[in-house]
Amino acid sequence: MPRVQSYETCICEKPRDNSIDYRAQGHRFSDLARVLVLKLTDEDGFEGIGTCVAEHSTRVPQGFLQDMIRPFVLGQDIYDREAIWQKLWEKTDGFASFLLALWEQ
Repeated sequence: MPRVQSYETCICEKPRDNSIDYRAQGHRFSDLARVLVLKLTDEDGFEGIGTCVAEHSTRVPQGFLQDMIRPFVLGQDIYDREAIWQKLWEKTDGFASFLLALWEQ
């Protein structure tokens, strides 16, 4: 089974179009649109890409992905998603606590 060989993150930033009033959507947006991109590559060269909007800061989500998630994902069987999820859930207990508290609201 192919294993995760490469784990990369990058930030994409683009100035917002000032002709659109984003406040009308009910959110407070910054002047820059920021997207955090995660790219996983397996031993066979296949890539998976995930994104998230990081509206006000990219340092925290990027740091979390690099420092907490990356060490557990590299070398894992790419098709063993449930085992990867369980390992991350156990090892990132602070994050798990946050998610539990959030869903209990």
